[in-house]
Amino acid sequence: MARRRSNPSSWAKRRRQWGGGRPGVPLPHDEELNELVRRNLRHAREANGLTLADMSELAGFRVDNVELGRAVPALKHISLYAQVLKLEPWQLLHPDLKVGRP
Repeated sequence: MARRRSNPSSWAKRRRQWGGGRPGVPLPHDEELNELVRRNLRHAREANGLTLADMSELAGFRVDNVELGRAVPALKHISLYAQVLKLEPWQLLHPDLKVGRP
């Protein structure tokens, strides 16, 4: 039995809407979540007294592109950010992040 293929034109349209299906390209509805992670990452980094260079060195990869909004925070990296900042990963996704001194 032959397998039915989806309409190529609809697939191409969907890929364009989704940023070509490339990793790291945000979907439109994700922008609010991306901004939340960026804001929490910056807040937690500053509360721990780390510079962008310090954070990048401890994480093992560049953090500035995510924090400055030039890249989308990957889920696998959120766990690494949290580990460096001595947080749980869910805290970087929380709208009311509380870190640092009272």
